[in-house]
Amino acid sequence: MSQSSLESLIAAALDDRLDASQRAELNQHLRTSHEARLTWHRLARVHAALHRFADSGETFTPIPLPAPVRKPWKMTLALAASISLLAAAWFYNPKKPTGPNTFAEITTRHSQWEGMSPKDGPLPSDTPLFLKAGFASLTFSSGVEVTLEAPCRFTIHGPLSMAVDHGRAAIKVPEPVDQFTVRTPGGDFVDLGTEFGIAVGSDGQAPVILTDVYEGEIEIRPASLATQRLLPGHGRALLGTGSGAQLVANLDSDPISLADLHRQLPANLPNSPSGENLALGKPVFAPAYLTRPHGSVFPPDNLTDGRTDDSGVPGDWSFWLAPDHEAGSFTIDLLETHQISRVDLQNTRNRNIGDRGLKRFRLLISNDNRTFTPVLEASLYAIPLETRSFPFQSFSFPSVTARYVKIEGIDHYRSPARPVNDPHQGGGLNEIRIFEK
Repeated sequence: MSQSSLESLIAAALDDRLDASQRAELNQHLRTSHEARLTWHRLARVHAALHRFADSGETFTPIPLPAPVRKPWKMTLALAASISLLAAAWFYNPKKPTGPNTFAEITTRHSQWEGMSPKDGPLPSDTPLFLKAGFASLTFSSGVEVTLEAPCRFTIHGPLSMAVDHGRAAIKVPEPVDQFTVRTPGGDFVDLGTEFGIAVGSDGQAPVILTDVYEGEIEIRPASLATQRLLPGHGRALLGTGSGAQLVANLDSDPISLADLHRQLPANLPNSPSGENLALGKPVFAPAYLTRPHGSVFPPDNLTDGRTDDSGVPGDWSFWLAPDHEAGSFTIDLLETHQISRVDLQNTRNRNIGDRGLKRFRLLISNDNRTFTPVLEASLYAIPLETRSFPFQSFSFPSVTARYVKIEGIDHYRSPARPVNDPHQGGGLNEIRIFEK
């Protein structure tokens, strides 16, 4: 296929004017030719720029090209003709939107927002948004699909780019789109027509960004490091920025993996509790909890924050983990005495690692935080690695008066892939709910 024919097909595709046979021809050429994909990306950028320019309300004034003097004049002329075609098609296209730039539409699931609260439908570009709870799905005009998990701060910049400042996202880029850029505090993650996950967090001082490739390939482009390309099954953590930045394949001895990420809106979410959850937002105390470098901290306050499943990012994980070699214990202060007769517990498996989670435990209550009375002893199920929405288990007992509720771990689950004496084993839990009935 000649360069001019390719550019004409791309121009028609960007303007949605291809029939089925032409689209099949273009897709085949893009699949087999790296140069063709580069041409697509270059013209897509021109097309997107024309969209933004048209929405600005300014007058379009073409800049004349200098007279060609060498053999490459054919390619220059073809590119100029293609750009002119794109400009003309845009300015005379009756489907041109008249409102602010809307490069993506959103679909939400049990979502809560801080600040601007978008409704399902078109989203404005260059507007920072904070998904506080729940899930959201973005469908870009380019065909790119992004699934977001709360808490997530993000901004849409165009049909082929967005920023994620904090949180988790799964990105799927269909053919014939061959590049989609996710900007993060540590650098750009460029999806080369594939599917990958990203988790943007922090160690308290510098960004810690995890990525995992599900299909195809991506490029990591840190500001101060060489570009690195990843293939399916590869995961990396980008630590820090500037001269101290580094890319690593293991974080605190664990391989990088986001296999637990939701890659589409979940069909089922944990059931809402029946009755008032007395534990929600209440303070939690523990003798100790697991903490490691690079934002690998799992404090007991996670147990009553309302976030379920093994979600979160470095520095902001949603679950509690006991120190290594311990089943662990913690105490919830309900702030005043209540009649309670039921607790609901959601176990953890420590993301996709499977080396944590309570197995057997005791529940004790107190009114003075000194003398505790046992109420029950029971066991929790292990969470399978393939499970995405974790179940809650309910435990009922005769009604008692209590201000403090303590959980003492007796035993915990271990990863079958690791020896019994592996140093990274211990208890953990995702969430606790406490009810009067």
